[in-house]
Amino acid sequence: MPSAIGSDVARLAVAGAHVIAAGTDRRVTLRGVNRSGLEYAEPRQVDGVGAPDPDEGASRFLDAAGITRSEVSEIVTEWGANVVRLPFTQDFALRGRNGWPAEAYLRALDRVVSWAAEHGAYTLLDLQWLDADTPRGRGQDGSINRVPALPDARTLELWGTLAARYRDEPAVLFDLFNEPHDPLFDDIEPLVGVLPDGRLDRLPSRKVGMDEWQPWALRLVRLVRDLHPTALILVSGVGWAYDLRGFPLRDRSGTPVPGLVYSTHVYPWSRTHPFTRARSSREWMRGFGHLARQAPVFAAEWGGEARHAAWGRRLLQFLEDRSIGWTAWSWADWPMLVANCRQCDYTPTAFGAIVRDALRQRRT
Repeated sequence: MPSAIGSDVARLAVAGAHVIAAGTDRRVTLRGVNRSGLEYAEPRQVDGVGAPDPDEGASRFLDAAGITRSEVSEIVTEWGANVVRLPFTQDFALRGRNGWPAEAYLRALDRVVSWAAEHGAYTLLDLQWLDADTPRGRGQDGSINRVPALPDARTLELWGTLAARYRDEPAVLFDLFNEPHDPLFDDIEPLVGVLPDGRLDRLPSRKVGMDEWQPWALRLVRLVRDLHPTALILVSGVGWAYDLRGFPLRDRSGTPVPGLVYSTHVYPWSRTHPFTRARSSREWMRGFGHLARQAPVFAAEWGGEARHAAWGRRLLQFLEDRSIGWTAWSWADWPMLVANCRQCDYTPTAFGAIVRDALRQRRT
């Protein structure tokens, strides 16, 4: 069902290498934070009998994630963000959770969009996980990874649902898939690819590069555009989203697909990909900066701890020099930007202070 948010923020579009307010030549640089939590939010099981109320369910999802209207106001009005990146889970959006229907979860997304739009900010919906149950291998620290390597068949249903829901809502932006990457060595889930004729089939290789990711990206972009022609769509790089070499995305005739923003994730540590430990402008230029000369580039995730402060300042300057927008990670998860959002303590961490100051100085 279509969303009834009805915000009055300007619709965004792409012109050359920049995001603009549609119908004008005014450039818009999006800067903000990631408000993670809804990708793993576990509302209490439905109580009682009868059909669960979706509005009550929306409240339960938001409570589980700890997201409040006042918190979103803090991010936008006090910190100065003009975009909030909102990671979410495909399975919750299609099937719900713990007896709460999918509509309840979708209304939770609606509320965050509405709260941000009240203050003139956008919400970037980020497909972070396919589900909250399937392990995708373990990270170097032993923690369970749930970030999938590629989409699956239901991802088409998901973006069809969201494109139709938000086709008339300019405050919603779409981040199609969080971090395409080679599966971790102990990730046993099959990889699904898009064949030249558009059919989906299991991939024989356990490698994910542009050859595996771009057919998916092209298929998803077309699906969204068929339902929502004016959507602002972000397409991630490979190697945990860092590497944008091989873009812009081209159609079958070799023509660059118009109107896309390309998303990179930059951290000062390695995530099994050699370039993600990039610490210099030369490395950043090779990984993603080169593309900013011809298409909009967006750093959808970047962050660090106190010891990474100098690195963070250098990266910020690199991004600003190239009009690359960004959303820092994360308001609610490590590495933290604030002391304890669950207790409404929004005191910035040492790294968070760098992010907050940059937002306040560069309000657009």
